Amino acid sequence: MQLFKPFSPPAQVNQLVDDYLGGATVTELAVTYEVHRATVSRHLTDNGVVRRSAGLHGWVAAEAVRLFRQGESLRGISRSIGASRDSVRKTLERYDEIPKCVCREAPQGRQEPARLS
Repeated sequence: MQLFKPFSPPAQVNQLVDDYLGGATVTELAVTYEVHRATVSRHLTDNGVVRRSAGLHGWVAAEAVRLFRQGESLRGISRSIGASRDSVRKTLERYDEIPKCVCREAPQGRQEPARLS
């Protein structure tokens, strides 16, 4: 798998763009065209394609939200629709079903343990 395939035929790049606009993911395209994901991203950017946000889209996203509202867990949803838990989480965050994940801040300084005198 090559990182950047500088001499991809224009017809192949056009097909890659059409496939992405048709719903294929960057990872799927990388496997199909035997190039790195960064190469797919570069071709899409060079052709002015607006990238989709992370998570699920269309009816799959609607199904994830429906299942979540019915009380299904992230793991259960991911198994039902065949997507990763991370994709399900990002989708539910995007539709304001769950709060966005906030990373904890690392402690500012390491405290020395108290010494016994």
